[in-house]
Amino acid sequence: MKRLVLPVLLVLSAAGNLWLLRSSPELQSAPSLASTVPTTAAATGAPSTGAVANDPVSTAAGGTKKESASPKGVLWRPPQTDADFRTLALDLRAAGVPPRLIYAALRDLYRQQKLANSPLATAPYWKRRAVEALKEMREIYRQTERQVEELIGAVASPAERLGSVARARRYGDLPDAKIDQIARVERDYQEMQVDVFSAIAPGAYSSEEMTEHRKKTDLLKAEMRADLAKFLTPAELNSFELRNSDIARQLAATVREVPLSADAFSALYAARQAFETATASSPTNSLDQFAQRRAAQAAYIETARGILPDDSFYPFIAANESDYRTIAALGAQFAQVTPATAYQVWQLKNQFDQARSALLRSRPSAEAIQSAYADWNAQLENLIGKAASDAYRQTPVGRSFNAPPIRRAPPTSAPTPPRG
Repeated sequence: MKRLVLPVLLVLSAAGNLWLLRSSPELQSAPSLASTVPTTAAATGAPSTGAVANDPVSTAAGGTKKESASPKGVLWRPPQTDADFRTLALDLRAAGVPPRLIYAALRDLYRQQKLANSPLATAPYWKRRAVEALKEMREIYRQTERQVEELIGAVASPAERLGSVARARRYGDLPDAKIDQIARVERDYQEMQVDVFSAIAPGAYSSEEMTEHRKKTDLLKAEMRADLAKFLTPAELNSFELRNSDIARQLAATVREVPLSADAFSALYAARQAFETATASSPTNSLDQFAQRRAAQAAYIETARGILPDDSFYPFIAANESDYRTIAALGAQFAQVTPATAYQVWQLKNQFDQARSALLRSRPSAEAIQSAYADWNAQLENLIGKAASDAYRQTPVGRSFNAPPIRRAPPTSAPTPPRG
């Protein structure tokens, strides 16, 4: 917001010059904007006090003062009516002011005008924060947003307000008309999402409230996608979601340091989308449900292995899997722990976790448990050696490879013969 202060001031300064031209009949015939503001006392009707200080213009031979060729300031007249706002928007556009700044300046002016007559203006200062959070105040903000867009129209439409970098990132090569449609749909659903959050009572969530809130949020997302699909082609919708969906943002956050091509990112996005779809309705309230989600995550990583070359895959799995990072960190001590062998250990750990759960559910004998653990540890040591395996088994991740101790039942004492 602070970065907008100087541009907005520049906008208001230009607006003042233009507004003065339109509002003052005596100035409408002036040859240029530079002469809209008089710089001498005589021009303003005030008594003349002689030459203006620091006036670089030399005086005539007869000693009369010449008027400065550049203005010393502007007279700002805030727009009052809707017609004033439309005119100001057009004037600013004609002066070459960027649409984004036109929109920011007019929205602020229009909102302040509406707020001056709102409950917020008359509430005691200690109640204003609470009043601002009320549904009625949220509606005022929404109305002013919509009304300003209607007033300025194409002068500063959503597509017009975008910079080239933001436009390419968010919309690719979509035309202006579709960008404007997307912006309207997004605004409507953002407002509904705010209402969902505002309806939540302050305090801790119960599990039922969390479930209900998630259902409402997921429903809004599905409905917004359906509305977008009404005017975007399947390819356009996929391209838009590839840039803006929650899944795309989460994926982008995990691959910031990973060298990727656009095709590789798109393929990873499809794999991650399939994972999220498969696990969307799977809570992790039990060990079995957690194991299922863990298996799906492992399958997602394996899919990525088929998409990415080595120099991309190993940074990718390091960014996504803390278990892998634990193993790979041992490479600083043990030369045999390479990115490739760390990945193999990570795979073994996943197989081990699933097999161990199945084994323990079968209620095996202590000897069977010890035998199974010995086999898994032999595979581990075959991959990275005994020394590295010992170090790994001391970490919180690798500790699970340590076999549980055998608890033998205490010997039973012989029964005492009855006394005769």
